[in-house]
Amino acid sequence: MFNVYVLRMKRILVFLLVCLSIPFANSCSSSTDYPVNTTNTGNTWANTKPVGTNIGEQAPEISMNDINGSSFKLSAKRGNIMLLDFWASWCPPCKTSSVTLKNLKNTFAGKAFDIVSVSFDYSKEDCKQYVSDNNMSWNHVYGGYDMSSGFGPLSQTYKITGIPQFVLLDKYGTIIYKGSNDRDLQSEIEKALK
Repeated sequence: MFNVYVLRMKRILVFLLVCLSIPFANSCSSSTDYPVNTTNTGNTWANTKPVGTNIGEQAPEISMNDINGSSFKLSAKRGNIMLLDFWASWCPPCKTSSVTLKNLKNTFAGKAFDIVSVSFDYSKEDCKQYVSDNNMSWNHVYGGYDMSSGFGPLSQTYKITGIPQFVLLDKYGTIIYKGSNDRDLQSEIEKALK
């Protein structure tokens, strides 16, 4: 009987300790951004948030060659508001969205804003041809194509299940918007640039 009583008291004590420590847990961990000097963007801030694909999390790194063979690294673009556009030239809504993206590129020209389009075309050549034919003058990377899902490996990293899909990052690389509706993008970008 005494052992059962001691065991219950231990459980209650552990429970109370855990409950009392929860309010202090967030105060011990810091979500403050710390200055870091980088060669690519000057004096920027390192993002100390967890990497993930939800709003409020640090966007996963994209490090690969662009469609022209030049090295591309998403983190090198920090300091700018970044719009990630997941698309393919075989997707009719994506083609419609490319007009919106051109307008956004022109609207925010000269501001700290940039676009990175990740193509899930059948081949890099299909992507290059469409980009060239439609004067899409921003960053493009080829995300690959998978026969089973239609999307390449980056779709798994970013949990993309349909296209077009847009992910907006603040200047620290934190996800601040996700969606498939290009009509919301301009207002979201304006808010982020303030």
